[in-house]
Amino acid sequence: MLRLKGLLDSWTYYYVLLGVLAGGLVHVLAILTLPHIAPARAWQQLGVRYPVNTLQVLARAKPGEMALPLMSPDVHYAVCQFDVTKGAVTFSTEMLEGSWSIAIYNRLGLNSYTIGGTDLQHQKISLVLTRSQAETTSAPVAEGAMASTLTVPLTEPKGIVILRAPVKGPAYEALTTEALSRARCEETEE
Repeated sequence: MLRLKGLLDSWTYYYVLLGVLAGGLVHVLAILTLPHIAPARAWQQLGVRYPVNTLQVLARAKPGEMALPLMSPDVHYAVCQFDVTKGAVTFSTEMLEGSWSIAIYNRLGLNSYTIGGTDLQHQKISLVLTRSQAETTSAPVAEGAMASTLTVPLTEPKGIVILRAPVKGPAYEALTTEALSRARCEETEE
């Protein structure tokens, strides 16, 4: 009887280990396939509402009223759905504060590039979105001495650029809105 109990204990450990490994494998596969099977809600909403390669300043989020999923009510958003299959696209803006950020996402919602205001040495920035590193562009540099132009090679030709501008307070609302209205997303002329 004692021998049978020892055999059951060894089989129990075997099945527990096998269950943990199978669970881990299912978890990893689910995480890797989720972007491909989940609905691309943000991409679908932008495609229906806004033209390609054009910047749109979104209305502030309110309960039940969000232009994109997971918008924060204390942040201004400007978005540009881009397509670089015909040529480069230039996204230019002022970064008024270090808390401002720009993120580039592909059609599946995976982030491919992010830059924050604290990462920049200049207040004005132009991102030249290209299909590959070999592509050359003649992007206009933002006005003034404090300007910077960065070339961002993309692995996928279509995506979304999102500019996040946190609300510092009511006194800065007009300044933030004015800066967002000057932001641009347009095809680069060659």
